[in-house]
Amino acid sequence: MRSSTSPNLNAEIEEIAAYTPRFPERRQAHHFLFDLRYPATAKPRFVVMGINPGEVENDWRLSAEPTEETSRHDFHRRGEPDGHVPPWVLQARYYLDGAPYVQSELFFWSSRDLAQFELRYDKLHRSPHLAFCRDLNRRLIAAHRPDAVVLPGLGTANLCATLYGLTHIRTVVGHGARLAEVYSDGARPWIFTKHWTGSFGLTREQRAAIRDAIRSVVGEGAPPAGLPAPEPSWSWASAGDDPAAVAAKVREGAAWVQREWRRLRHLLGPHVGSVAEEKSGPGLKLMHGRTGACMARLHPKLGHIAIGLPNSMREAVAQTGLLRVQRDSAWFNYSAEVDPAVVDRLLLQAAAD
Repeated sequence: MRSSTSPNLNAEIEEIAAYTPRFPERRQAHHFLFDLRYPATAKPRFVVMGINPGEVENDWRLSAEPTEETSRHDFHRRGEPDGHVPPWVLQARYYLDGAPYVQSELFFWSSRDLAQFELRYDKLHRSPHLAFCRDLNRRLIAAHRPDAVVLPGLGTANLCATLYGLTHIRTVVGHGARLAEVYSDGARPWIFTKHWTGSFGLTREQRAAIRDAIRSVVGEGAPPAGLPAPEPSWSWASAGDDPAAVAAKVREGAAWVQREWRRLRHLLGPHVGSVAEEKSGPGLKLMHGRTGACMARLHPKLGHIAIGLPNSMREAVAQTGLLRVQRDSAWFNYSAEVDPAVVDRLLLQAAAD
């Protein structure tokens, strides 16, 4: 049961504020985010946790000095016109059925995007500041006692399991995609979902299935941490889907991805100076070429390979009809329905540039 009064976390917020200036890379951040409540005076039912807060040019116009988004001072809300609702809040309202929530981050300090994050702070899993953020987040969770912790994005599940001592419970699959991974900390479920912004494709049916999965997990509660994880469950396939057919489709897609990934590496091998491979969540993130000319993220349970090329390739990718809406690179999805010759031509062009 949650506390009947909203806890005061000003001491924790002040601790982050005092910690920030001690390291030059964090002084570059426009703001940190911790204990940001929606609505501001409500008792949160959920903790929603992303990787780190975003940062846009307008933030510096709203506050010319580094600041915070917290329960004691939310610079962004105060700078917005009356009645404006940020897009992220609309997403949370949908997936959490309008329930009050408190937002935090795995890493409290802002960046414009992943490239700037790694330039400022190095890769997330190598950050020496994660333990500090973990300890403060544990205190936040203990204070609010939420029904669940919800993390949009599947890629951080393995990192969080190690960092927070979580036990895997099951996998949620529906509409031909892996939609969520459910973990437990022994007191509540932690639900990692396919990212709400749908960077790698998110259909209306998948959105509804993710919302239903959160409802179901919260309704069930969480078994104690330390129990052996059961086999992945196919029971949450959406209405009208045959669970056995969904499972077979996912296995078939995984086999195609693994087979095609080997072929692509063999194709690119003679044309690039290096091939770097790094574990990243349930898939693999691979960067090919002397300057990372080709980047791809492997989703063996989703049945496709998401490939990102530099912006100089946007027109070439757009001409194939595969270009996805991305601002900083030319992303496209390679699946069994796409002509391999088209993909090979794009990759070899990127490697040659």
